[in-house]
Amino acid sequence: MAQPKFLFGTPLGVEAIPPPPDRSGWDPNLRASTYNQPPAKKILVPPLADPDTDGFVFPKAPTYTLNTEPDPFFLRGFRYSCPYYPTQAEPIRRGLLSIRTPRNISPILKDGEWVYEDVPAMVCMEPGIPYVNFVNGDPNRPFTVGCLHTMDSLAEYSDFGEINDLVEGIRLWSWGRRATADLPEILPIYQHEGLKRNDRSAKPGPNSRDGSYNIASVNMKGIGQGVFMPGVQSFTQSAVKSFSKINSLLHALCAKIIPKCVHEEEYKVTQFDAIDNNIISFGGLEPGPTSCQMNVSSSFSGGTLMEVIGRLQGYWHPDNQDDPTRWTLLTMLFRLPPGKEDQHDFLVVPDHIIYRK
Repeated sequence: MAQPKFLFGTPLGVEAIPPPPDRSGWDPNLRASTYNQPPAKKILVPPLADPDTDGFVFPKAPTYTLNTEPDPFFLRGFRYSCPYYPTQAEPIRRGLLSIRTPRNISPILKDGEWVYEDVPAMVCMEPGIPYVNFVNGDPNRPFTVGCLHTMDSLAEYSDFGEINDLVEGIRLWSWGRRATADLPEILPIYQHEGLKRNDRSAKPGPNSRDGSYNIASVNMKGIGQGVFMPGVQSFTQSAVKSFSKINSLLHALCAKIIPKCVHEEEYKVTQFDAIDNNIISFGGLEPGPTSCQMNVSSSFSGGTLMEVIGRLQGYWHPDNQDDPTRWTLLTMLFRLPPGKEDQHDFLVVPDHIIYRK
């Protein structure tokens, strides 16, 4: 049977090689301090789903089960898992292409207080615990679906001081600072003159900075499968410095975060693939992220990302440029009114997980 052809990477249709039997997992010195401490919930069962309507499909999470003994291939020791069967691939693909947001994502007002209700058919993420699928139920064939980290969950690791410094650097170069007697001004990254939004980004009024921006690289279409090249952005001295700082910090943060999210074999394979194929990353010479999209959204009265940056970028949308063998590091920074710091949520697909705080 003919197989799809790619310019680079591992061809499809190659028989999987089992991992060697003498594996031992991650270096024990890198483990979380809570390695032997399982989370309270042993099984995550999603609430009942709402019926699909009008040709659209609501997210439907599987049931996740916690491992009973610490797994040395995950630095946290514990992970929630469920089987995945390749025969499910086509129904899952069709569902993702017609997905719509379920109800209860936004809070409702009850007795003078804003409260959240269960989201139908979705499970709530436990910070610091990876969510994993096993191909055909085989624990030797894992792939990580998602993992949420907060500063609290990252504090369980010995390199938290370095992580905290990176996060503080990203915060500084994202939000900026006013000049003082000792320190120069740093403009918020979204206030640099000449910023160029993505083609698919909404373009609000002339005084708005909201939108979606590429700040590392782009895939220039029109020549074969495209040409990988640096993103075209503002070239003012302050903007170039900000982009350089942010990209370097994100590269370093990605190298710290990803190992705390995925199976050790997954990490080794992607590192080898990046080196073997000479995959160019931004912000550093080591294997790392290849592109960076910055979404800027402001709202003083609530609302959705779609309302701020447009439907094409701010709502569910597939992207055939994404590499299915790579992970996306989603870094979220909030500037919220006093007293609202703990009120946010977001969704993760394909396994339809929600984080809510």
